[in-house]
Amino acid sequence: MSSREVRRPRGQPLLGIVIALGGLAALAVPAFFTTMLAYAGFSGCLLECTRRHPVLAVVWTLDTVVLVAAPVVAGVLVAVFRPVPRVPLYALAGVVVLGLACLAI
Repeated sequence: MSSREVRRPRGQPLLGIVIALGGLAALAVPAFFTTMLAYAGFSGCLLECTRRHPVLAVVWTLDTVVLVAAPVVAGVLVAVFRPVPRVPLYALAGVVVLGLACLAI
């Protein structure tokens, strides 16, 4: 065994935290609305009670999970992996989060 230390590539942990928190803040309102739509689908009641739609409620629930998980995954990717020299990873993560925000609207 050699006495030299093995250097592992490190990402940017602070930037990863900022991207995760910023993405969660940007997607908080769409995630809230998809949560309310999922609740209305499961219960049948939001402003007034109607027929329940459990299949549609599952779709809204999965949408909510994606909206909450995407910024966290993007932040972890930035915090763990080293950016590619040609394309900074935080720029790619920002594009992914903004794309999901546009899809949520």
